Amino acid sequence: MEDLRVLFFLHMIEPGIMSYCSLSLLGLRIPFLPLAVISAVGGLAVYLLRGLYAYTGIPFGSHTLLMILVMVLLYRFVAKIEWGIGTVAALLGFILVQLSEACLLVPVTGLFKISIDRILANVWLHILLGWLVELPVVILALVCALTGFRLVDLNKELKELPGVEEEKE
Repeated sequence: MEDLRVLFFLHMIEPGIMSYCSLSLLGLRIPFLPLAVISAVGGLAVYLLRGLYAYTGIPFGSHTLLMILVMVLLYRFVAKIEWGIGTVAALLGFILVQLSEACLLVPVTGLFKISIDRILANVWLHILLGWLVELPVVILALVCALTGFRLVDLNKELKELPGVEEEKE
């Protein structure tokens, strides 16, 4: 199992950042409490899946596929987001992180000749490089929060569909 510091300083924060950013890009907002639950449960799921994989020898990184499913389920049952929208949000969040990883982590580890084994063996290096990967997602989340930027406004788009009525409060 990974060190508990990685759980608390990286894994439990990452799903919240991914969720906030991907949902904001889709023009959706969820209250803080469901976002915090998604972040905590998602982080714990990553931690447990990686621990399980370490003991079973399943290839490193394959936990991402299961985490997409976990995030879809969390969006559906915690945030009450429709299945299709939750799937798009989960995929968008993971795409953002994977792009960031390809653009930042791969060059940095290559430049400094740092192996994955060394990263995983050093708790603070693991956390630092994890935050490096999250930095563009955090910046994008801040841009969304401060400017209202979104790729598509699903709230507006869904209301404009024929046969869709506004909810009465």
